[in-house]
Amino acid sequence: MPLALVTARQDKWLIPRFHSDAVLAVCAACERLADFATGGHGALLSPLPPGLSGLVGDLLNDPPGFDRAELPAVDRKISELLSEAPAP
Repeated sequence: MPLALVTARQDKWLIPRFHSDAVLAVCAACERLADFATGGHGALLSPLPPGLSGLVGDLLNDPPGFDRAELPAVDRKISELLSEAPAP
C-alpha cells in the first residue's frame, strides 16, 4: 500500500520534524505528496467558521499567508494516489 504524506510546516500539533519528516527519513517507499510551507494543522479541512478561539482556534485556524487555493491540486493528487492503490 503506498504511503504519501502531506506536511503542514506551521502545524503546532503534529510538528513536522517529529512526525512527517521523521517518517519520510526512514521510509524509502514513502513520498511527500505536498508540503505546505504556511499550512497549519487544519490545512486539509474545509474552511472553518471564522472567529475560532482558544485551543481549537490555535490548532485549526489558518496561519497568516496560507493560501487555500493550493488545496484543489493536492486533493487531486490524493485522489490519484488512492485510485492507483491496489485493492486489499
